[in-house]
Amino acid sequence: MARGEHRFKSRGNYIQGRFEEPTDPNGEWASVSPADTADELARFRYAFRSVDDAVAAAKAASRAWRRRPVAERAELL
Repeated sequence: MARGEHRFKSRGNYIQGRFEEPTDPNGEWASVSPADTADELARFRYAFRSVDDAVAAAKAASRAWRRRPVAERAELL
């Protein structure tokens, strides 16, 4: 694999049932192989705003989730 090419392509953050790339990234981090840390697998952009969006989506989803019977939640997991 040529330098600068990555094995994995980021699809973005998965929030509220869809993948979205950050529109206002604050930075980027690299995922490296644990077998060879010189082998960069992918680079991911991140945005602090995405954390806020993910927390808000999780809070909204938790209301409906906790109303489901435990057996149904276990089956879904």
